[in-house]
Amino acid sequence: EGRGRLGPIGDYAAAVNSVMTPLRVSFDLSATFQQGMRMWLTNPKAAGQYWWTEMRSLVDDKVYDGALLRLNTDGPGLDYHVSRGLRYTGDASQGEFLMPRSVLDRAGRAGPIGRAVNTTFTKSNQAFSRTLNLYRVHMANSQYQRLAAAGLEGADLDEAMRQSTRGINRMFGWTETTPTTIEQAAVFAPRYTRASVETLVKALEFGTIEGSMARTHMGLLLAEGAAAVFLLNELRGYETEWDPREAN
Repeated sequence: EGRGRLGPIGDYAAAVNSVMTPLRVSFDLSATFQQGMRMWLTNPKAAGQYWWTEMRSLVDDKVYDGALLRLNTDGPGLDYHVSRGLRYTGDASQGEFLMPRSVLDRAGRAGPIGRAVNTTFTKSNQAFSRTLNLYRVHMANSQYQRLAAAGLEGADLDEAMRQSTRGINRMFGWTETTPTTIEQAAVFAPRYTRASVETLVKALEFGTIEGSMARTHMGLLLAEGAAAVFLLNELRGYETEWDPREAN
């Protein structure tokens, strides 16, 4: 979808972007505190625990496996969520914030330095993926429990979870909608940007699960932004003006 509209030049630009984007975010904390901000706003204790689990798992994969096992027992299971559309990324997965596996495989065949690059960026990919995987599965479990408690079951519950997983994916910066070639060539993180725009649009949609989730998400982000401005002003000795009609 949307491929080839700019011809070879556009495809080349998109290919370059697919490497430069993950290169620029490698080893940073954007998965934890940007894409994953919703988890911190909803359940900061769990967010911190999952982040620490992900850090320890870079040394011992069994730590991550154990966390997933616990999440499986707390809900309908990872397979259930993924089959309803929840985003889950493994070591071989593709994503705009993940260094392409094909690039790392080629690097791994390029001698000691290449193997070191392969190992280093594989760990970076794991850090990014595992954090968001744990956040998304946790949120999906919570949503499943809320829907079941509301009396949904069977096909109705499954359909509600399909809508819910689309909302959860967007909360954490991913959408199933494929960005156009223009977006892939020109935007730093095209799928993340599209997910953010879709959340704004869905927030205006009433009477749907996705619309309700989007409004809650936007409300929490606005509250977090207002709190950050207030605290910054307090630290600087300034008074916060809450009336938008007043001059700053």
